[in-house]
Amino acid sequence: MNILYVSDDNYAMQTGISMLSLLDKNKEESVSIYIFSLGITKDNKQKLQSICDSYEKMIFFIDADSYIEKLRNSNLNTYRGSYSAAVRFG
Repeated sequence: MNILYVSDDNYAMQTGISMLSLLDKNKEESVSIYIFSLGITKDNKQKLQSICDSYEKMIFFIDADSYIEKLRNSNLNTYRGSYSAAVRFG
């Protein structure tokens, strides 16, 4: 199972809570988590990594800054100050 999250640093805690629930309910499944990172700090990335490590699951961070630049150049409006919703469609 491949799971994609799009998160910024403000939403990293909620992403972690979601990951805990997902991994706890799928302990026996093969799960890989991909996170489009919109400026998640190193500290928060380490916390998310430790969640996956404790369940022996893989996590991959994808730097979405290049997508954000394209969205800014297209004059797309943000949603509550973030492009995280729009990145899913990029």
